[in-house]
Amino acid sequence: MLAIRLYTTYGRRLVAQAATNEVLSPGEISKDGTIYHKVKSIYVDAPLSKGTFKGFFGSTDEVGILRLGLIWGNLDRKSENSAWVEGEYDYSTGDDSAAMYGPTPPVSTKAITYAQSGIIEPAWDQRRADQMRIDHERFEPPYPEPPRMISGLRKLDQEADQAIRTAVTHRSVTSTGFQSVARTHSGAKAYAPSISWLALPNNDVHFEVGEFDTYSSPRIEDNQIVSRRIEFPTRFARTPKVVTWLYEVSFGIQGHVWNSLKTEAKGITCDGFDIDVRTWGAHQSFDGARVGWLAFDDGDSKSRVKTGTVRVSRFEGWLHNQEVKFGGEPFAKAPALFHVLTVIDCCRDKDMKLSMDTTHVTSTGFRFSAGTWARDHNMTQVVWLWIAVE
Repeated sequence: MLAIRLYTTYGRRLVAQAATNEVLSPGEISKDGTIYHKVKSIYVDAPLSKGTFKGFFGSTDEVGILRLGLIWGNLDRKSENSAWVEGEYDYSTGDDSAAMYGPTPPVSTKAITYAQSGIIEPAWDQRRADQMRIDHERFEPPYPEPPRMISGLRKLDQEADQAIRTAVTHRSVTSTGFQSVARTHSGAKAYAPSISWLALPNNDVHFEVGEFDTYSSPRIEDNQIVSRRIEFPTRFARTPKVVTWLYEVSFGIQGHVWNSLKTEAKGITCDGFDIDVRTWGAHQSFDGARVGWLAFDDGDSKSRVKTGTVRVSRFEGWLHNQEVKFGGEPFAKAPALFHVLTVIDCCRDKDMKLSMDTTHVTSTGFRFSAGTWARDHNMTQVVWLWIAVE
C-alpha cells in the first residue's frame, strides 16, 4: 500500500502518503525517489451505513504500510442486535478478530479511473450554410464503462452582419469513445467552430451533468431573460458547486447591434438550482441558446476538481501565453482540462472571432492564449469557463 485517502460526508479528508510523489506514466509512480509499477487506486465503500471511524490497527516500518485496518463503531447505541459492535484489537496476540464482530458485510470496490479531455476542430466549408460535421473520437485508454460526457463551444468564428446559429454536442458515448457534432442551421454560416470535451468517469466524486435549451422556455423582462429550476437526478449530501457554459448560440441578423449573452447558476441547494440565461442592454434579445451545466461536491473533491474563468476585455483584445495557477492542494498529476465559452459581448458590425487555447497543463496550473484575433474588432468582453479534473 503506497497511500491512503479517507473521506467523510462532511468534506474532511485525510491523506497519508510519501513526502514527494510524481506520476511518471499511467500506473507508474515515483515516491521519495523509489519507482513503483502497476500502481492502481481502489475505492472502498464504508462498511457501516451508520458507522463512525475510530482509528487504525496494523503495522508499518520505514519502507511503508505493511498491514492496515480501519476500526469502526456503530452510531446506534440503543440497538442490541447490531451486526457490528465496537471492539478492541489484541496487540499481544496480533488477533484482529476482536476488533469487529458479526458477519462480514459486502464491501464494494471499483478502480478510480481518471478524466480525459480534448479539442475537436471539424473540417469545415465556410461557404456552405446549414452544415453538420460528425467526428469519431476514441478514449485512450478506454473506460471500463461509458463515462459521463460534457462538451461545449470553445471557439466562435463568425462573419459580421450575419446570423449566428452555431451548435455543438456529443452523442453515442460508449466505453471506447463518442461522436462529436458541430452544425449551423436556419440558413446560417460559420467560418470554423471548435469543440471542447470532457469525459467524467464513474468514480468517487459525485457529479451531475445536464443541458438546458431556451427555445421552448418563456422569456421575462423584455424578452431578455430565461430562467428554469433544474432538479438534480441524485440529491447531494451538501450544497454542491454548479458551473454553466454554452453549447449553442442563436442570434438573428440585427445589423449594428450588440450580441450579448451569459449564463450562470443561482439559488443552489442540495436538490437543484436555477439556471439563468440572459442578454442585457436596450433593445437586445437572443433567439435561443443551449446551455450545459455541471454540479459536483466541492467539499470532498478540492484536490480532484477545480474551476475558474478567463475574462478578456476590449482593451486587452488578445491575451498571449498567460498563466493560471490552480491554487490549493495540487493535483496528483496533470488533470484533464475543459474550457468553453460562458459570456459573449460583441457588436455585430465586426467579425466575431473568439478563441481560447491552452498549453503546459501541469498539476499546479496551465498557460493560455485567449480573446479575439481580429485586428478590427468590436468586443466588450468574452469569458471562458475552465474545469480541471483529475
